[in-house]
Amino acid sequence: EGQRHLGFGGHAHRAFPAAVVMTFTACVKEQAPTDALQSENLVPMEFTAFSDAETKTSLAPGTNNKTSVVWNAGDKVSVWDGTANREFTVTSCEGSSAVLTGFVAADATSFYAIYPYTSTLEVGTPDNVERDIRFRFPITSTEYAQPGDFPVGRGIAVAVAVDGKFAFQNRTCLLKFSLASDMANVKSISIKGNNGEYIWGTVNVEFAGTTVSQGMAYGYDRGDEVTLCNQDGTNLQTGVDYYIALPGINFTKGYTVTVKYDDNSTASKTSDKAIQMYTKNIYSLSSAPISKDIFVAPEVSGDSSTSYYAAYMEGQDIVIAGKTYNKTTHPNATLLTKTTSITANGLYFLAPEEGQTITLGTTAVGNIVIVGDNPSARTEIVHSGFRLNAAAKVAALNIIFPDYGQQLVQEATAGADYVAFDNCKIYPTSASSAGICYNGTSAATAIKEFVMVNSEYVFSKATARRDGAMMLNCVIKDASITLHNNMFYVNEPNVATWKFKLMSVPGKAASLVMTNNTFVDMLVTGGDAGYSKTGVDYESMNVQDNLFYVSQSTETKNQFVFNGTLTPSSITVNNNAYYQVESITTQFNMFGTTPEGQQKTPTKLTESPFSSMDHANGVFVKTAAAASYGAKR
Repeated sequence: EGQRHLGFGGHAHRAFPAAVVMTFTACVKEQAPTDALQSENLVPMEFTAFSDAETKTSLAPGTNNKTSVVWNAGDKVSVWDGTANREFTVTSCEGSSAVLTGFVAADATSFYAIYPYTSTLEVGTPDNVERDIRFRFPITSTEYAQPGDFPVGRGIAVAVAVDGKFAFQNRTCLLKFSLASDMANVKSISIKGNNGEYIWGTVNVEFAGTTVSQGMAYGYDRGDEVTLCNQDGTNLQTGVDYYIALPGINFTKGYTVTVKYDDNSTASKTSDKAIQMYTKNIYSLSSAPISKDIFVAPEVSGDSSTSYYAAYMEGQDIVIAGKTYNKTTHPNATLLTKTTSITANGLYFLAPEEGQTITLGTTAVGNIVIVGDNPSARTEIVHSGFRLNAAAKVAALNIIFPDYGQQLVQEATAGADYVAFDNCKIYPTSASSAGICYNGTSAATAIKEFVMVNSEYVFSKATARRDGAMMLNCVIKDASITLHNNMFYVNEPNVATWKFKLMSVPGKAASLVMTNNTFVDMLVTGGDAGYSKTGVDYESMNVQDNLFYVSQSTETKNQFVFNGTLTPSSITVNNNAYYQVESITTQFNMFGTTPEGQQKTPTKLTESPFSSMDHANGVFVKTAAAASYGAKR
């Protein structure tokens, strides 16, 4: 059937064989109706089923590794004859062929069939006026297992008679699994959608000719978890195939599998990957028999002081840019050590073994947290334009992002709620100017909160003189932006980056906090190329304790931290300093225009603020005179 790993992987599947066709034979018997049937004037009738088995009641091994679905003697089918729900029984069968017998009204001219027989079948007017008839019948939250077969009575199928024939449509998909030998004490297995999808309740089936629509009926009992167990309460067997039957369903945020052991304890495993499950298909829940280690968190070796993952497993908090992550906020986390690509939501700790690579994939995700596991050394990750879904959150701690190209984070049109980098090193090496956060839709609000703390933003010599080094190339609207204790510099001395911009698209931000940052050779040309582009307005601004340095070999350009008309209602500008060599004649300006309420102008240092500068490694040792300015490392 193809493989479907529990919690991971794709959803390869194989369809059931072609449709069952039932021929309406109109085999009216010669004998008169019995006395018990006289009042309704019922007549006996036979339906004959034949052709490849797609629907009906049992799974059976076939040739070429296929699974057939066959009839069993005694199977019951509901037949609606326009007057009442009639019970039909399989009286003879051979594989996928069967004879169903029962009684219908003598004057009946239209017939609908539903398997299995449902005594509480409801028939009514369709919800949609373009459809012919509506049926409702219940499926429960508990399914009774049959090794190698459908759960009891759960091979749901429906049909309408056309030209004297029934062409049944299977309305079930199956999740296939087996239990390893260490799972002999399993009482039940349950499946539940992570987004509250309804998978049991009153089924609403409507016909429009031979076309069928199906869903769970509103206003009836229904739920989001189905449990497979033995009808007699015994444990499930190991080493045999089991199937959980579900209606066709789209698990938009993945699903969770829970095992219950015979001591009533439980364990769960969650997949965050969305999966669309279609009727008439079998999906493998796991590529191998399910074993206990799937549900047991791996043992963590090492000291929690040298491993963020070990600290997490011990219940400690992981703090990233002021926000806390732990087992309460993120009950499940993944430790990655082998070559892999991160393409799904989740909390990931990265500890790649030598020669192994962890990749931040381009698949759009909603919420992701990535942590370099070793607190004393950053972990390098490969990536190419990581994409976010709407209302997304992303946080990174202790990560190196090399050569990220056009953009590190590419938002969807609805934007991102939160993007944060803590103790990261980021290399914008593309010749384009797409920025850390990018959105190509000019009308879209691409970010609501951006935080960078304790990090480095490092330009290479080859790209340092380019026209536009933008961090946020996206619309800023009612957003808060925080830059604290960061270094912005080129990886070689005496090389400048000019037309550097913090934000490059006009918009309005709720607040800007820019404190204790060091800027080495970051210049602008004036006009709209200030650190903050013309048209970016702030409701409040706090710019304090920053250090700006300009070397003797840089371009003779202005240094505007902000540009355009700035009218924040609350502004604090204090204790900023700059140094530029005497050969640079252009006056340093904190602002292109002076906003009302501007406090102290920046202090001009007469001597270099650095006693040593290592551009290659990003180590800039400050003098005592400059100790109160810039990043503190």
